[in-house]
Amino acid sequence: RKFAWLREERLLDRHWHKGESQPIPKLDLFNPEAVELQAALFAALARQPVRGILVQDDLTLLRQEGFSRWGREAFARESGLAADPARMLAKGSAWARAWEETKTTRVGQALRRIVDACRRARPGIEIGLNVHYEAPLTPERARSWYAFDAGGTAAAGIDFFYLMAYHRQMRAEMRLGEGENRLYFRRMLEAALRLWGDRLVAKLQVRDWKSSEPIPLEELRAYYDLIPAGVGRVCFAAADPEDLDLISQVFAQRSRSDSDSVRVSNSNRRTP
Repeated sequence: RKFAWLREERLLDRHWHKGESQPIPKLDLFNPEAVELQAALFAALARQPVRGILVQDDLTLLRQEGFSRWGREAFARESGLAADPARMLAKGSAWARAWEETKTTRVGQALRRIVDACRRARPGIEIGLNVHYEAPLTPERARSWYAFDAGGTAAAGIDFFYLMAYHRQMRAEMRLGEGENRLYFRRMLEAALRLWGDRLVAKLQVRDWKSSEPIPLEELRAYYDLIPAGVGRVCFAAADPEDLDLISQVFAQRSRSDSDSVRVSNSNRRTP
């Protein structure tokens, strides 16, 4: 895919690499013109005959991003500190803490601008947001790594939070054993349910990211059964049309083991 604005360097974010600010192929969330372009694109989408809009998980400011002129000026203005990239990237420093706050605030503001533009274009349209799995249990990592803040995003007017509960990805990235992974999965969803209540959507992985092969039924069912009863919505990510039979079997053949202390009832669960 090619986007016209990627040729406009003045609209691009910049990351700090090898002692200098370098452009990267994403819009600068600190640049008002870039944010307005982004909002206009989402508004144009809202005018189409769609049921809703899902904002992807790349609405972030990663650790070394945001170092455009606009970003550094916002940091200095909001923190009262000089914009020194080396200090801003030094873990635990006052500069790093202030930079994290500046970035999380700006991501929340950009999201609010997108939501407002969509609702003006089409009142009542529902908007969801993809959320990284770290957010419920380790909010400090979500802030540091992605500039994601649960409170800020909730205030933006999001209808649904799609938690990317991708169990194989979690197990690989956190290097967990299968038992540890299942415990983490359950605790993560319990924490997410406390955060977002009926706005939570559990997003399950139906295919292996590396091989693209479907995940076996028993494995899918085991994780589906770990979802707390209060979670009313579940969706399956990266599902192809040929996966529908597999997914229907997950619902039809749930585990009934009374000895499983974390088995839950899914009888009222909807799947958008």
